[in-house]
Amino acid sequence: MTDPTRDGGTELPSAFLRRAAVLKNVVVGAAFVGVLVLCGMFAYDSMFSTFAVHDDEGFVLISLKYFFKGHPLYDQVYSCYQPFFYVFDWLVFRLSAAPISHDSIRLLTIALWLLGASLNALMVYRLTSHGLLACLVLAVSTNHLAVLINEPGHPLGLSYVLIAAIVALFTFMDRLRSGPFFGVLGALVGFLLITKINLGVYVLLAVALVLAAGTPGVIFEWVQGALGVTIALLPAVLMHSKLTGVVQTAPLIGVLVVLGCFAAATFTSRKSMAVHGTILLAVVAAFVAEKYVPPTLQVLRFAVLATLPICGAVLVSHRRRPGAGIDPRAWIVGLVAGVVAIAAVALFIVLRGTSGRGLLDGLVRVPLQQSTVFLFIREMNVRAITLAVAGLASLSWYLWGRRALADSRIFHASIACAKLLFGTAVLTYCSPLSPFLPFGELLPAFWMIPFLWLLAAVRAAASPSEILTRLAFVCVASLQPLGAYPVAGSQFNVATGLIPVIGAVCLSDAVRELSVDAHPRWRSSRWWPGAFVGVVSIAALITFRPEVTQARSRYLAATPLELPGASRIRLSSREVRLYQDLVRPLARPEVETFLTLPGLNSLYFWAQKDPPTGFNVTTWMTLLDDRHQERIWESAKGRSGLMVVRNQWLIRFWMQGQPLDGSPLVREINSHFRTVKSLGGYELMARQ
Repeated sequence: MTDPTRDGGTELPSAFLRRAAVLKNVVVGAAFVGVLVLCGMFAYDSMFSTFAVHDDEGFVLISLKYFFKGHPLYDQVYSCYQPFFYVFDWLVFRLSAAPISHDSIRLLTIALWLLGASLNALMVYRLTSHGLLACLVLAVSTNHLAVLINEPGHPLGLSYVLIAAIVALFTFMDRLRSGPFFGVLGALVGFLLITKINLGVYVLLAVALVLAAGTPGVIFEWVQGALGVTIALLPAVLMHSKLTGVVQTAPLIGVLVVLGCFAAATFTSRKSMAVHGTILLAVVAAFVAEKYVPPTLQVLRFAVLATLPICGAVLVSHRRRPGAGIDPRAWIVGLVAGVVAIAAVALFIVLRGTSGRGLLDGLVRVPLQQSTVFLFIREMNVRAITLAVAGLASLSWYLWGRRALADSRIFHASIACAKLLFGTAVLTYCSPLSPFLPFGELLPAFWMIPFLWLLAAVRAAASPSEILTRLAFVCVASLQPLGAYPVAGSQFNVATGLIPVIGAVCLSDAVRELSVDAHPRWRSSRWWPGAFVGVVSIAALITFRPEVTQARSRYLAATPLELPGASRIRLSSREVRLYQDLVRPLARPEVETFLTLPGLNSLYFWAQKDPPTGFNVTTWMTLLDDRHQERIWESAKGRSGLMVVRNQWLIRFWMQGQPLDGSPLVREINSHFRTVKSLGGYELMARQ
């Protein structure tokens, strides 16, 4: 009998499958390149069509410039960021031979922006094998991370690339489970710790929790429990400093502490009362925070909103230990790799002149000081907290139903429908359509985080590696909102950068799981789930094209700034006139240098002048102590043609009602200078 699958010894189905696979890869690759080009156009036009008035960009540029010139970081160059950011930028500019300027730092930010979005797409492709869905996530992530245009050059771009690389590494866990996996993972976490230490700490704790869940042994069960308690208590600990002395908030902090301990310590057991008790405490905490906490204490509402999804992530990790068979000795490899990465960067900084005390300041003291100076938490209302409680409650129901209703088709279909709704909402609200939808700004940022556990809701047949990978996404993404505390500006969207990935994977899961439970005729057709996801992805990508066109039109219609190092930037004609008129008197030869209040460091680049010292920061009024301010004045007061640029609106914005007169440098400015010209909110001041 002739085998119909063969012809002359050649396996036709295998050859056909190989050709189909090659064709699929070509189509996916071409689609990815096309979407990446569109994303690059959108990123370029958006990046060079704006200039943020608070000018954090200037602070980053001036600190990089002084570091590149050989001044010791932290000792002679002020920075609240950790050293790997400066080493990375030094390497990029050294290898490219590009001058440090507004144009070059923005091009670097665009590269990091697109790299972070591409890593998101890679993660989706690895977890779903849907090329068009990965392309959709590339576009959605590019749109979601567009807040990077507010602070070009900020370490947030590099930080997100490192975070995305760490999580993406888990999608290769089958190949890199032992030494190489832990070595790369440890090095990446180490680099993140010394790029932005607050983000690094949260990722370190999340990754350690996940790996402990995948390592066999009683010791690692205890490690997992201890990490769970620590993580669950983080919001209450972080926010406590802002609530000290407010008597009526003490019971509320107590509720958070009890909630965190209850969630982390008792979820290792199988007692249903622990779950129900936690839900009750969550409801009480959310109700009290919304009902009795005044708007001036938004930090407490933020603490509640952050605590509940974190407890959900801890709950997931404790109620199912994946048993991935991680070798305990591999932990040593990761630890050594992380220590080596940190030590190498620290040694490089020290060899360039930074003292041990300066390095300690940059790694510990200055980052801690940030949380005592700023508190910009957006309003968290009852809808957000209600969704947080609903997310934890639904997770508890799932954990109960997974055992009691394991054979129920309705139970699995309900979870699939929840994933479908979650994935659709995330991809919609993170897309260019978000401004036209209800709650368009806040929904993707935090309101969806309590439902991240849906990614970990997999069927019993899932492999331990898949469970562990999904757990890594849930834990890292749940802790990232803490990175937006206490300055919740552009960091909101970066802190939720993994959510489009989780939403896309949930959407793919939902379609696949619904096909399993569907009518036998549909179940026998394997093509329709992929076709459905592909059609949805193409339809969503179409909405991104008008956004690209609009960004290009805005850029071409704007006026070139035409200031040194900013030839690519285009702004409105009013802004261009304002900045050119502001820079013109500062650039005169008789003006040797000038001071700005608050820090407006881009003016130094445009006027091509050096500041008096290397201690320059946007809010120097609160971040620089009296000694450093006095050093600035001593260096500046003897300079010829000394001037001051002041902006009262920005002063009020940054000071948030704090007194300004106590600052030594402010007193000297008020005593020795008078306003000679006003330009659009800016005051040019000369000596009296």
